[in-house]
Amino acid sequence: MLRFRATTVATALRAIQRLEHIARWSAIVELSSPATSRIQADAVQMSILQDGQELKAGEIRLEYQQQQGKWKSPAFTVRLKNTSPEPLYCALLDLTDRYAVSAGLLDGGGIWLSPGDEAWALGGKPIYSTVPKELWEQGITEVKDLLKLIVSTAEFDATLLEQGDLDYPFPVAHDRLSAGKER
Repeated sequence: MLRFRATTVATALRAIQRLEHIARWSAIVELSSPATSRIQADAVQMSILQDGQELKAGEIRLEYQQQQGKWKSPAFTVRLKNTSPEPLYCALLDLTDRYAVSAGLLDGGGIWLSPGDEAWALGGKPIYSTVPKELWEQGITEVKDLLKLIVSTAEFDATLLEQGDLDYPFPVAHDRLSAGKER
Protein backbone atom coordinates (compact mmCIF):
# COMPACT_ATOMS: atom_id res chain seq x y z
CA MET A 1 0.00 0.00 0.00
CA LEU A 2 1.21 3.48 -0.92
CA ARG A 3 1.35 6.00 1.93
CA PHE A 4 1.96 9.71 1.80
CA ARG A 5 3.38 11.86 4.52
CA ALA A 6 1.04 14.67 5.59
CA THR A 7 3.52 17.29 4.41
CA THR A 8 3.64 15.67 0.97
CA VAL A 9 -0.16 15.71 0.66
CA ALA A 10 -0.32 19.27 1.99
CA THR A 11 2.38 20.32 -0.46
CA ALA A 12 0.51 18.68 -3.34
CA LEU A 13 -2.75 20.40 -2.32
CA ARG A 14 -0.95 23.76 -2.12
CA ALA A 15 0.47 23.20 -5.61
CA ILE A 16 -3.04 22.43 -6.93
CA GLN A 17 -4.42 25.59 -5.30
CA ARG A 18 -1.66 27.67 -6.89
CA LEU A 19 -2.38 26.16 -10.31
CA GLU A 20 -6.11 26.92 -9.90
CA HIS A 21 -5.21 30.50 -8.94
CA ILE A 22 -3.10 30.90 -12.10
CA ALA A 23 -5.82 29.25 -14.24
CA ARG A 24 -8.48 31.73 -12.99
CA TRP A 25 -6.18 34.67 -13.76
CA SER A 26 -5.37 33.27 -17.22
CA ALA A 27 -9.06 32.72 -18.02
CA ILE A 28 -9.78 36.39 -17.24
CA VAL A 29 -6.86 37.55 -19.39
CA GLU A 30 -8.17 35.46 -22.29
CA LEU A 31 -11.76 36.79 -22.08
CA SER A 32 -12.81 38.26 -25.41
CA SER A 33 -15.97 39.05 -27.32
CA PRO A 34 -17.10 36.52 -29.89
CA ALA A 35 -17.25 37.73 -33.49
CA THR A 36 -21.05 37.50 -33.26
CA SER A 37 -21.30 39.89 -30.28
CA ARG A 38 -23.75 42.74 -30.76
CA ILE A 39 -21.39 45.01 -28.78
CA GLN A 40 -18.80 46.51 -31.12
CA ALA A 41 -15.14 46.25 -30.08
CA ASP A 42 -14.89 50.05 -29.85
CA ALA A 43 -18.22 50.58 -28.03
CA VAL A 44 -16.37 51.81 -24.96
CA GLN A 45 -13.13 53.70 -25.46
CA MET A 46 -10.52 53.36 -22.75
CA SER A 47 -7.95 56.16 -22.59
CA ILE A 48 -4.89 56.12 -20.35
CA LEU A 49 -3.51 59.54 -19.58
CA GLN A 50 -0.32 60.69 -17.91
CA ASP A 51 0.06 64.38 -17.01
CA GLY A 52 -3.11 65.05 -19.00
CA GLN A 53 -1.70 63.56 -22.20
CA GLU A 54 -3.25 60.43 -23.71
CA LEU A 55 -0.78 57.56 -24.02
CA LYS A 56 -0.84 55.40 -27.13
CA ALA A 57 -2.80 52.16 -26.90
CA GLY A 58 -0.99 48.89 -26.38
CA GLU A 59 1.81 48.21 -23.95
CA ILE A 60 2.57 51.33 -21.94
CA ARG A 61 5.80 51.68 -20.00
CA LEU A 62 5.72 53.91 -16.94
CA GLU A 63 8.95 54.84 -15.18
CA TYR A 64 9.90 56.36 -11.86
CA GLN A 65 11.11 59.97 -12.16
CA GLN A 66 13.68 61.60 -9.91
CA GLN A 67 12.44 64.91 -8.52
CA GLN A 68 14.29 66.95 -5.93
CA GLY A 69 16.54 64.00 -5.10
CA LYS A 70 13.66 61.56 -4.53
CA TRP A 71 12.16 58.90 -6.76
CA LYS A 72 8.54 59.62 -7.68
CA SER A 73 6.12 56.82 -8.59
CA PRO A 74 4.59 57.09 -12.05
CA ALA A 75 0.94 58.11 -12.03
CA PHE A 76 -1.79 57.86 -14.63
CA THR A 77 -5.55 58.19 -14.99
CA VAL A 78 -8.02 56.06 -16.93
CA ARG A 79 -11.07 57.42 -18.76
CA LEU A 80 -13.89 55.31 -20.20
CA LYS A 81 -16.35 56.65 -22.78
CA ASN A 82 -19.42 54.91 -24.17
CA THR A 83 -19.43 55.56 -27.93
CA SER A 84 -22.32 53.18 -28.63
CA PRO A 85 -26.03 54.02 -28.96
CA GLU A 86 -27.00 51.90 -25.92
CA PRO A 87 -26.28 51.85 -22.18
CA LEU A 88 -23.41 49.51 -21.33
CA TYR A 89 -22.14 48.07 -18.07
CA CYS A 90 -18.37 48.33 -17.65
CA ALA A 91 -15.90 46.70 -15.29
CA LEU A 92 -12.22 47.57 -15.25
CA LEU A 93 -9.91 44.93 -13.80
CA ASP A 94 -6.27 45.25 -12.77
CA LEU A 95 -4.43 41.96 -13.33
CA THR A 96 -0.94 41.90 -11.86
CA ASP A 97 2.06 39.80 -12.78
CA ARG A 98 1.64 38.11 -9.39
CA TYR A 99 -1.73 36.73 -10.54
CA ALA A 100 -3.88 39.11 -8.51
CA VAL A 101 -7.15 40.45 -9.90
CA SER A 102 -8.76 43.63 -8.56
CA ALA A 103 -12.06 45.21 -9.58
CA GLY A 104 -11.50 48.24 -7.35
CA LEU A 105 -10.77 50.81 -10.05
CA LEU A 106 -14.50 51.52 -10.47
CA ASP A 107 -16.89 52.02 -7.54
CA GLY A 108 -18.61 48.76 -6.68
CA GLY A 109 -16.58 46.92 -9.32
CA GLY A 110 -18.52 48.30 -12.28
CA ILE A 111 -20.67 51.12 -13.64
CA TRP A 112 -23.37 51.80 -16.19
CA LEU A 113 -22.44 54.23 -18.96
CA SER A 114 -25.20 55.76 -21.05
CA PRO A 115 -24.45 56.65 -24.68
CA GLY A 116 -21.86 59.44 -24.77
CA ASP A 117 -21.14 59.24 -21.02
CA GLU A 118 -17.62 59.23 -19.59
CA ALA A 119 -16.33 57.82 -16.32
CA TRP A 120 -12.92 57.90 -14.68
CA ALA A 121 -11.25 55.07 -12.79
CA LEU A 122 -10.93 55.97 -9.10
CA GLY A 123 -13.16 58.97 -9.76
CA GLY A 124 -10.35 60.66 -11.70
CA LYS A 125 -7.76 60.39 -8.93
CA PRO A 126 -4.26 59.43 -10.06
CA ILE A 127 -3.38 55.77 -10.02
CA TYR A 128 0.18 55.23 -8.79
CA SER A 129 2.07 52.28 -10.14
CA THR A 130 4.87 51.00 -7.93
CA VAL A 131 7.35 48.20 -7.57
CA PRO A 132 6.56 46.79 -4.12
CA LYS A 133 9.38 47.28 -1.60
CA GLU A 134 9.74 43.54 -1.01
CA LEU A 135 10.32 42.92 -4.71
CA TRP A 136 12.65 45.91 -5.02
CA GLU A 137 14.75 44.51 -2.16
CA GLN A 138 15.04 41.26 -4.12
CA GLY A 139 16.42 43.15 -7.13
CA ILE A 140 13.16 43.19 -9.12
CA THR A 141 12.86 46.63 -10.71
CA GLU A 142 9.96 46.10 -13.09
CA VAL A 143 6.40 44.83 -12.72
CA LYS A 144 3.67 44.41 -15.29
CA ASP A 145 -0.05 44.98 -14.83
CA LEU A 146 -2.79 44.41 -17.37
CA LEU A 147 -5.93 46.54 -17.38
CA LYS A 148 -8.89 44.51 -18.66
CA LEU A 149 -12.10 46.28 -19.68
CA ILE A 150 -15.19 44.07 -19.67
CA VAL A 151 -18.32 45.50 -21.31
CA SER A 152 -21.81 44.00 -21.15
CA THR A 153 -25.45 44.85 -21.80
CA ALA A 154 -26.28 43.31 -18.41
CA GLU A 155 -24.97 44.22 -14.97
CA PHE A 156 -22.64 41.69 -13.33
CA ASP A 157 -20.58 41.53 -10.14
CA ALA A 158 -16.95 41.93 -11.19
CA THR A 159 -15.82 41.68 -7.57
CA LEU A 160 -16.47 37.93 -7.83
CA LEU A 161 -13.44 37.78 -10.14
CA GLU A 162 -11.12 39.26 -7.52
CA GLN A 163 -8.25 37.29 -6.04
CA GLY A 164 -5.13 38.25 -4.13
CA ASP A 165 -1.52 37.79 -5.11
CA LEU A 166 -0.31 34.26 -5.61
CA ASP A 167 1.45 33.20 -2.43
CA TYR A 168 4.97 32.84 -3.71
CA PRO A 169 7.39 30.98 -1.46
CA PHE A 170 9.05 34.33 -0.69
CA PRO A 171 7.50 37.41 0.93
CA VAL A 172 5.89 39.98 -1.37
CA ALA A 173 3.75 43.09 -0.88
CA HIS A 174 0.02 43.08 -1.58
CA ASP A 175 -0.72 46.59 -2.86
CA ARG A 176 0.24 47.50 -6.44
CA LEU A 177 -1.90 50.36 -7.62
CA SER A 178 -3.00 52.91 -5.10
CA ALA A 179 -5.52 55.71 -5.33
CA GLY A 180 -4.40 59.26 -4.91
CA LYS A 181 -1.27 58.50 -2.90
CA GLU A 182 2.33 57.75 -3.65
CA ARG A 183 4.68 55.36 -2.02
